[in-house]
Amino acid sequence: MSIDGTREKLRTLADQDPRVIVFDNPRLSSAAGFNVGVSAARGEYIAIVGAHNRYSRDYLRKCLDVALRTGADNVGGAPRVEGEGLVARAVALAHHSWLSVGGARWHDPDYEGQADTVFGGFYKREVFDRLHGYDEAMLRTEDDEFNLRLRKLGGTIYCSPEIRSWYSPRRSLRAVFAQYLQYGYYRVAVIKKHGRPASLRQIMPALCLSSWICAVVVGIFSRISLAIALVAALTYTIVVAATSLRSILSLKGHAFSADTGRVFLATMAVFVCFHVGYACGFIVGAFDLVRGRLGQRQRFQRLTRN
Repeated sequence: MSIDGTREKLRTLADQDPRVIVFDNPRLSSAAGFNVGVSAARGEYIAIVGAHNRYSRDYLRKCLDVALRTGADNVGGAPRVEGEGLVARAVALAHHSWLSVGGARWHDPDYEGQADTVFGGFYKREVFDRLHGYDEAMLRTEDDEFNLRLRKLGGTIYCSPEIRSWYSPRRSLRAVFAQYLQYGYYRVAVIKKHGRPASLRQIMPALCLSSWICAVVVGIFSRISLAIALVAALTYTIVVAATSLRSILSLKGHAFSADTGRVFLATMAVFVCFHVGYACGFIVGAFDLVRGRLGQRQRFQRLTRN
């Protein structure tokens, strides 16, 4: 049900190849769409693939090889991020950094081993029979929530660099911020459902931002508190700047140019969008949870990309 021409392209593909079957997803969300596809699938394995990615020619073959070799219930690999334009290039630089996701291993393209979750996912069919599909109340983080349920039931998830794909990120800071705002908001829904976060890193941005805001407010009456807030803000800025510069210098064949400064500032801005967007979404989600209105805000029900 996208409005960007996807449906017309799919119809063309379906006319050319009878193996391509197009289904409607009237609820529009990813979780609902995945469930429609899973219910129609007949294979022993099911791969979840995204429209904003491209995949290596041996992607499915490698997924099957790794699944058979490890016996894992779900396998995948960290997508390499690529993009055109200043912000998309900055997202690509920030995405794989430890600072973007608190060291989540599945973001590392070279990591091999068990993980909390993986991009996309190549599942044994019986996993969906056991877990009864994705939770359609999750507009975002539906894959993380699904994999959390899988691990709680004793399932295993394996990440391998042999499984290669490339992701095209948002192209504006506003879109990146909106994306992570929703990630933070729906993370609260996951925690509510399961009674705990999957890891400490999922609540750290909100804790840090809340503490900083409290220090600023208290700083109106206390110079010490204000000084602590200023030191915290300065430290954060230095860490983000150093990490952004390191990400740029890690590029193979990088040479400083007139464009380097713009990329550096854009990468810093992307990190701030990641952290502050996620933290704000989480805080609003926690507030709505207390009020008994979690998931009812229109802003968080709108999709951030068609």
